[in-house]
Amino acid sequence: ELIKQDGSPLIKEIKQKIKDYLYQDGLLYYFDSETRSYQLCVPSNSDLKLKILHDSHDAPVAGHFGDYKTSVLIKQSYYWPRMSRDIKKYVFSCQSCQRNKAMNQQSFGQLQSLAIPKGRWEQVTMDFIVGLPKTAAGYDSIIVFIDRLTKRAYFKPTKFQATAVDTVTIFFETIFRHHGLPRVIISDQKWDKTLTQIEFAYNNSIQTSIGFSPFFLDTGRHPRITEQLTYPITPQQDTSQTATDFLNDMQQNLEAAQNSISNALLKQAKYYNKKRQAKQFQVGDYVLLNTKCLTFKFDEQKLPRKLRPKYLGPFETVNKLSPSVHELDLPQNLKIHPIINISSLRPFVSTPEEFQQRVINPPITIT
Repeated sequence: ELIKQDGSPLIKEIKQKIKDYLYQDGLLYYFDSETRSYQLCVPSNSDLKLKILHDSHDAPVAGHFGDYKTSVLIKQSYYWPRMSRDIKKYVFSCQSCQRNKAMNQQSFGQLQSLAIPKGRWEQVTMDFIVGLPKTAAGYDSIIVFIDRLTKRAYFKPTKFQATAVDTVTIFFETIFRHHGLPRVIISDQKWDKTLTQIEFAYNNSIQTSIGFSPFFLDTGRHPRITEQLTYPITPQQDTSQTATDFLNDMQQNLEAAQNSISNALLKQAKYYNKKRQAKQFQVGDYVLLNTKCLTFKFDEQKLPRKLRPKYLGPFETVNKLSPSVHELDLPQNLKIHPIINISSLRPFVSTPEEFQQRVINPPITIT
């Protein structure tokens, strides 16, 4: 019956596939047309496959190379169905590679622009400049409050060890007493005698994102500096203006500033997102944390820079505050804030079920 079907497509396909195999000394070999060599066929559900993957990727002499180089190395000697898929899954789930190799792709997280403020001192950013030389008064940091619309800033000396109560006190003494409580406060994480001058210089300089100086946009006038006290007042400076005209001019200036901020945000997002890829983690996902956030920890342990892992983890995502900001379940000994930007994270690939017997090197412990 088979002889009668010799010319059928099925028989032709079987004959063609048989040509790719060689049975010799009790072993089955597959002929690979790419390498032009015979490869030993490995049962796909055997422990031998796991050992081959380990010896070709995890072993010290293998070098933890990527999926392409690992695949080339294995194909020199072995074959099993869907081998390329298994090699990719094995390499991508390697915990040593995930912790110690930089991502060879764009960083995660596109720019999430803040809403454009509708009024002065409605949105205030609060930043800290730390690591400064300690002054005679004991200050080693600066706290900066900036109005997002007018860009007017207040600079105040503080201490790195300042508590939340200390920070709130500075805020009320600096911002609240002059402008009331803002709707939104946005926070990131000898010089003290010149801080007032620095603050004035900043507020009196034009900001390209709004087209005005913060002082002018907030008060409607340009402050006079020391050198100008000896100058005569020009006719333009002496021109009287009604309250209505003043308010109209101020409203036009604020609208112009809002338009400028909108255009600046669009440009920032366009430039920033060129080098970023959209990626979102969900609550319950496990991620790895970039060790740039933990440099001080490695310094304490005197771990050489080249031996420091690039990522630690995995850590569970317990809260998603925005598409770009996540709260992680971090161990207390790390002593860092659990709110992390997505740009410092990478997805953790767990070991597939078929590779559960894989030997995994323990990560470096941070104490």
